[in-house]
This record gives sequence, structure tokens and C-alpha cells, in this order.
Amino acid sequence: MLRSTLYDHDRPFPKDAPGFRRLRTGEVSAVVATVRERAPEYCRDEDGNNPSCLIGEDGWFFRVLVRPATVEEAADILAEEDTARRRAALAERRRQLFEHPDDGEIPDTVDLTGTVQIDFGAPRSLHQHWPDDELHVDEEAGDAWFLRYNGADGDNWSASNFGSFIARRMPLTEQRAQLIADLRTEYLPSS
Repeated sequence: MLRSTLYDHDRPFPKDAPGFRRLRTGEVSAVVATVRERAPEYCRDEDGNNPSCLIGEDGWFFRVLVRPATVEEAADILAEEDTARRRAALAERRRQLFEHPDDGEIPDTVDLTGTVQIDFGAPRSLHQHWPDDELHVDEEAGDAWFLRYNGADGDNWSASNFGSFIARRMPLTEQRAQLIADLRTEYLPSS
């Protein structure tokens, strides 16, 4: 099973197919199952249309016959896409509320005693050799802390107030508390 872009100029693709989305006129996206593959062909584009998707290039041309996936077949892919959408929305809320706040302060000294670190699914590059940004909350004190890593080349290291981080303290508003609750629900600790 895979999500694929399909061209439906001549043959309309079923609109009730799992994950169906119209991308533009003549082009849709849906979850499909492979029926059979054709042998790959190496095409030399001498006249600008052999085949049309390789205009101006030489290369391998792959063709696969697909059919709409069943609801059961598409369930895992659709669940992954739903999780990705939900997490992207949480990431955007976190950026707005914690990374670019209108309130808060960068104190000279930072005390994270009594705080709990909140997992927000920070993606790590395989080449990243520095720590992730961190989010901490002290619900009893009504504070939230966002720690932005500030130790990379080109960063102003003198701006760091907590090791190699810039730690910003901000009030734990109702919106921030709700986001933290949503993050805790989304990123349940592994058992």
C-alpha cells in the first residue's frame, strides 16, 4: 500500500477511494495497492516527449498498474497521516506559544527545580550533534520554560543563560496549560 499521485484525465478515479484528495485538474492523490509492475525502461529524450514525464531528461521510466486500496488496506497509512497532521498542528501551537511569546523573560539565573520536562516530539537530524530544545513546566509555580539551544556556530553564546541554552520563563496561561495537556496525551511515555 502507498499514497500515490494519479492522473485521471481519461479515467476518473473513484472519489470514495481511501484518502482521496483532488490536487488539481486531472490529478488526484489516494491510497492505492499495486496490481502489477511493468519492466522499467530507460528512455532517451531526443524529441522532448519520450515519455512526457521525462521532458528534457534521459532516465528510467517506471510504470505500475494500481487499484484503489480497500479501507482495511489503507487503515495504517491513513492513521499515520492523521498522526502527522495532529502533530504538525501541535508543533505550530508550540512555536506560537513558546518560541515566539509576547510575554516572559530571560532571567540571569535559571532554576528548573520542580519542573517537569514535556516531550513535544522534537525531530532530530542524524547529523545533529547538539541537544534538542526543551520545554519544562512547573504547574505549582505557574511557570513554563522554553530552552532554545544556543551553542552552534554563528550563535551569540554570550546570550545563553543556562549552559548552552537560552532559557525563557513565561506564565503558564490557560492556552499553554491546554497545549501541555495535549502534548502529554499525544506523546505518551513508552513503557
